[in-house]
Amino acid sequence: MRIFCQELKKIFSWKVILAVLAVTFFLYSARMKGLVWDTPSSYTKNPEIVLGTEMVHKYGPTVNKAQQLELAEKCREEAAMPLNKRISELQEFRSAKIHNIDEMDALLSKNDDAGMKKYNELSHILEDSLRSSPEGGHLVYLLFYYDTAKLNVDYLQHYDENVKYKIQSAPTEKAKKRVSEVMARPKKSLLPNAPLKNESDGFTECLAVMLLATVMLFIGPYLVRENRSGVRSIAYTCRSGRAVFGTQIAAAAAAAVVAMLVQIAAFLALYFTGPHRVDLPFFGCDISGLYNDINSDTYWWNMTFGQLFVWRGLIMFLIAFGFGLIMFAASRFCKNYIAMLAIMAPVGFGGAKLMVWLFDRLFSVLRTQHIEITVCALVVLVPLAACLILLHREKTKEILS
Repeated sequence: MRIFCQELKKIFSWKVILAVLAVTFFLYSARMKGLVWDTPSSYTKNPEIVLGTEMVHKYGPTVNKAQQLELAEKCREEAAMPLNKRISELQEFRSAKIHNIDEMDALLSKNDDAGMKKYNELSHILEDSLRSSPEGGHLVYLLFYYDTAKLNVDYLQHYDENVKYKIQSAPTEKAKKRVSEVMARPKKSLLPNAPLKNESDGFTECLAVMLLATVMLFIGPYLVRENRSGVRSIAYTCRSGRAVFGTQIAAAAAAAVVAMLVQIAAFLALYFTGPHRVDLPFFGCDISGLYNDINSDTYWWNMTFGQLFVWRGLIMFLIAFGFGLIMFAASRFCKNYIAMLAIMAPVGFGGAKLMVWLFDRLFSVLRTQHIEITVCALVVLVPLAACLILLHREKTKEILS
């Protein structure tokens, strides 16, 4: 245990901690801050979040089609009201005899170049006017959200046809059966898929990159320092000294776990105390077969948004852990930091791309069932096996060349 603690101290050196803090601050400032704090200034006022929360308290996490249509129409009306007020104040709209946003949208239904040109002209005028107002950010957000709300109403009004299309779009017979089963439910989730799940996708991917960077920065330089100092040459003159490599593997794994848990805890503290606390009422909502979004995924298993949140955290944890072990095994052969960085860059990039790919259609019927679990198992077990092979090699080596 004493050697284990000493190895942990080597990993958590103050220089590496400062480097990790710098990278974390950069990623947080560049991406996470906007997702967790800045963007939600309009997000928390989104009609689907505000009215959806009221309906969760009123009806519970599931509703029937009539109740969902009621929500969609209310959201559309709430989004349209401030936009219509601004339209009524603009001379260009009065000259064009356009009195509300529905009449502006009607220009698109003409299917001619003149209507499209007029629509684009008025749309730019409206957007510029909204941006110049004191609540410009929120109103522009509503302008874009209005189109989503309108599509939700249209989707529910043609629900049966959309269900048939969704079933036909499933890639396999097993997937079609699952989609049919989910869409046949008399009540479905109240989850606001477009604002809530899309937001969670963004900061989940950012957190995944932060975890990956944290693990690799802690573990990458660990063995390189020993390679450069020559300590291994002294320790490896006896077989018991070579067995220390097993303790180093355990210390690297423990350090990766501790570092990731600290990052996740910091993120959750920001998430649950910041503007995104408004998401909490929806954590009990099912995520499959949503009424209000034809593009929403159907999942292989029944799970709530809260359970999906946990699954995402577990998957990013395992992937970052596995790629940390890859970096640990590779750094065993690095004689200097330049070689380490040359390996770290492609390994880190590969880990980030894999995470983004996994989260893109996580547990969706559009993918082979169990593919995510298989990938996670391989990412953890293969590097772990490589480390154990290296350990066996070190223990059985008779003479250090």
